[in-house]
Amino acid sequence: MAIRDFIGAFTSGKGNQVLFATLFARLANFIVNLSIVRLLTTDDYGNLSYAFTVISFIMPFLGGGILPGLIRYGATRSGQLEKKYYVRFALKKGLLVSLGILLMTCLVAGLLTAKLPGALPYLLVLVFQLFGLLIFRSVGAYCMLVHRNGWYARLEFTLSFLYLTGNISAAFLFGGMGYVISLVSIPLLLGIYFWFRFNLGDRASNINFTFNTKELFEYGFYTSLGTVLAQLLYAVDILLIGNVLTNPAAVAEYKVASIIPLNLVILSLAVMTTFTVKVARNAEKNPQFVMDFYKNYLRFFVPVSLVIVGFFYFSADWLVQIFGPQYHEQGDLMRIFSVGVAGGLLMRTPLGNMLPTLGFPKVNAVLSLIILGINVGGSYWALQHYGIRGAAVVTSGMFWLAGFFSLSVFLWWWKKGAGNSGRG
Repeated sequence: MAIRDFIGAFTSGKGNQVLFATLFARLANFIVNLSIVRLLTTDDYGNLSYAFTVISFIMPFLGGGILPGLIRYGATRSGQLEKKYYVRFALKKGLLVSLGILLMTCLVAGLLTAKLPGALPYLLVLVFQLFGLLIFRSVGAYCMLVHRNGWYARLEFTLSFLYLTGNISAAFLFGGMGYVISLVSIPLLLGIYFWFRFNLGDRASNINFTFNTKELFEYGFYTSLGTVLAQLLYAVDILLIGNVLTNPAAVAEYKVASIIPLNLVILSLAVMTTFTVKVARNAEKNPQFVMDFYKNYLRFFVPVSLVIVGFFYFSADWLVQIFGPQYHEQGDLMRIFSVGVAGGLLMRTPLGNMLPTLGFPKVNAVLSLIILGINVGGSYWALQHYGIRGAAVVTSGMFWLAGFFSLSVFLWWWKKGAGNSGRG
């Protein structure tokens, strides 16, 4: 696959629509974040950010991690009716698991927010995203399984537009609590609407399918675990700042400086979303496709990463001021995060998404756990000696280290026979 074919495959599969919807989502998210930062006090935004960080560890386990398994094994199903059955089967199981996760989170919420009690009411509301997002993402998974990237893009665009208008309006009228209630209710209502719009409750008489529940959940669990541990690379610092420095303002400063750089990882996620089903279907039968895909991915994203680092190097000092004058000294944090994001774009994000598909969900989770351990120790030490900038340097370094670990596993997979069979 040449770079021209790579781009052609991306656009022919409505990947350009997915990219546009993804970019719009990040733009909408940025505008919402900017508005929330300006509407709330520094301490209130710090409490909100802390609650978001706690919930970010839980969200990848939507339905017990059912969504990654749904994509992986749903891609092997034939016919729309069977795929609809599979989505419905997965959602039913996932909602039951989500209920258990919600109850456990509510039980320990007070303990999780003991150092920042102002974050507790936000956390208790945000946890209900477990239901709305699971329904919405299940509908999106169905669109991908039937190769309707255009449908998927419209779903994402609609959600982003409603977030943009609804979140800001709710925050303006009702403050931080209005904002989080809007976040919870919009995907729930939208997911239910499109569930019926796509007729996902469609049933045919006298037709039954059997699915391997254990296999589905095991794959999804380890894939989600790897996702959670990878996300902790930039989320663990917020937890450490909140519990070590016990300073909501410091949490807000760190969060604000990371908003723009870390959102750029979505560029990679847009490409991976478009190609996930193709990679899954070719992983065993045509591994050469996977290797060619990653080579062309790098040809595209190496210059993109260089542009990102250069942009923040020259513009971070004035860019950070759009969040308000109280954040004008955090330009250096933006530069540090941009370097880490480059490592995420080139290696950790694409390979972290591919390794489970290639048969390494447990290895991916273990690698993420090792990186997390190094990051926690390094960031704790750096916070005490160099403050939040020191923690940012450690975390950015972990993006690169995690990427090199993932690359090593990928090359090992290729060397151990996949490459030879693909060339055969």
